[in-house]
Amino acid sequence: MFWVIALIYAIIFAFACHYVAEQKGKDGGHWAVIGFFLGLIGLLIIGFTPPEEKDDNVYRKNTSLKRTIYNVKYVDEDSPVQVTEIVVRVGEDKVFIKPTFFNVSNKTIKGIKAMFICYDSFGSPVKEPPLNSIEKVFQDLSLSGKAGYSPDKEINLPELPNTRKVDIVITSVLFEDETVWEIQKKQLPKNEMYENKLANFKYAEEIINDLKKEKIDLRYVNGDIVPVALFGGVPKEKQELINEHKEELIKYYETKQRMN
Repeated sequence: MFWVIALIYAIIFAFACHYVAEQKGKDGGHWAVIGFFLGLIGLLIIGFTPPEEKDDNVYRKNTSLKRTIYNVKYVDEDSPVQVTEIVVRVGEDKVFIKPTFFNVSNKTIKGIKAMFICYDSFGSPVKEPPLNSIEKVFQDLSLSGKAGYSPDKEINLPELPNTRKVDIVITSVLFEDETVWEIQKKQLPKNEMYENKLANFKYAEEIINDLKKEKIDLRYVNGDIVPVALFGGVPKEKQELINEHKEELIKYYETKQRMN
């Protein structure tokens, strides 16, 4: 009977030490063993042991988080806002980014609109452009001239978990006097923005939607586009439209398949 009571006693203190250790950011398994053999003494020891310092850049419990800091490659000399730093944090199926902006003008800024273009470790787009880019708006600011700003919360990229490198392009800036600075199209970095691909992608989407209004469905079969009319045949002018833009339409459906 004595050994049964002793075993129960040891198990209780093992669990207690494990719980307290976890709360203090320490190895719960290690302290569970100490609690099992030392009992109350082990619990007192962990109870008076100071907690581990929390590191905001590391996820606890089985999540390995990497922190990468680097400067943006593209800088628009005409922009009133420059990007001085990008922080990329990577964990298990989690990617967060945090930019730091600097107001190089003498005017107070109320809002910043920026395009984030995401790449993997090799510098390749994480998705078919333009799906590898997202736009974010930072508003309700009061960013004085010659001052820096970094958002309080990191930007989560749930749809782009393979992101390891990021380029940022400032596309629009709203000043306190309600004037707006906007980037000129000719200033956009062609390799990063993929302007032609973006335009083709959107145009293909417009064609598909217009055909649906005409009760014509496009099907992507074995790398080709097959139009199917719900009522009767496909009108000649619609077939010519499809043939003229078949390359863009095929690229559109290939991109959609990669997303699924």
